Amino acid sequence: MDRARLACLVILLGTAALHASAATPEVDLANGRLFCGRAHMNQNTLPNLSWAPSSAGGTSVYQSGFDPTTWSGSLKKIMLVHDAEGGPLRLAAKADWDAGEVLTGTAAKAADPMPGARYIFITSTHGSGNKPFGTVEFKWDALSADQKTLFNASPADGRGDGLGERRLDYLRGLRNLELGRTGGIFRPRERVLGDIINSKPVYVGAPSAGVQGSGYQEFYDDHKARIAAVYVGANDGMLHGFDATSGRELFAYIAAPLMPRMNQLTAPGYVHRPYVDGEIGIGEARLGGEWRTILAAGMGGGAQGVFALDVSNPLDFGGGMGVVLEFTDRDDADIGNLISAPVVAK
Repeated sequence: MDRARLACLVILLGTAALHASAATPEVDLANGRLFCGRAHMNQNTLPNLSWAPSSAGGTSVYQSGFDPTTWSGSLKKIMLVHDAEGGPLRLAAKADWDAGEVLTGTAAKAADPMPGARYIFITSTHGSGNKPFGTVEFKWDALSADQKTLFNASPADGRGDGLGERRLDYLRGLRNLELGRTGGIFRPRERVLGDIINSKPVYVGAPSAGVQGSGYQEFYDDHKARIAAVYVGANDGMLHGFDATSGRELFAYIAAPLMPRMNQLTAPGYVHRPYVDGEIGIGEARLGGEWRTILAAGMGGGAQGVFALDVSNPLDFGGGMGVVLEFTDRDDADIGNLISAPVVAK
């Protein structure tokens, strides 16, 4: 199925509505059949906040933020507590965790996961089987020749400087390449996680219980106990998925339209710009005859277009369908920059 036909899964609306309908989207990639309907949106968001039940009882709030002096990002899990029995709810004084701190590490605790152990994915040129796009890990040997050329380009003048592999290691989180450290040549960072501005964290637990359709109950039963995740886009070039319990990064994804600008993040004289700066929509849909939980998002000012990912199993993103859609101004010059959350709709 070509990108234009698959793109009708994602309709760019002004706001993300919470709704359920018996009419659900179905895509048969093998036979080129496409039915677009409404899917239940199981996201629950306010500006820069997402909330969800806590396994320890009560309710947790997930709050994103950033430091404009260093362009570092934070994503905190904070419990809602009562001042007194029957009193008003308030945020606890201390966060359970901050994903920016977990990913970066502290003097007392190493980064988790370590840079070399992170699961960061990009799209390759071709998909196979029921996967419309190839999904590969963000490692030097997996890059195409054209992608390596992009990373070997100096942010200052675009000329090749042979530092591409070191730039990739920096973007994976390696800190010893930063200025101020022995042999460091790249932009110093306060944290590995970049600033989070217009993207809002979205909590995703079990699939929606309100969707109807052939085979959906089996999908729901198979995935209702999956690990809960919080998804958010950051201006470090990545869409991040974090364990909602521990704050540990489960995986990250770099959209193809952002690859030509990723080298800019390493520049010592970096001037801030958006990357993954749009809101996120979540819903269940049938692709290739199978139910999936789909995450869709634009990139705000980062790039024109929208991407969609299979997040049915956040512990094994690479083993699922991976990247389902990348639809950009190369496919349709009129698509524009999307900030509001995409909705799976007719």
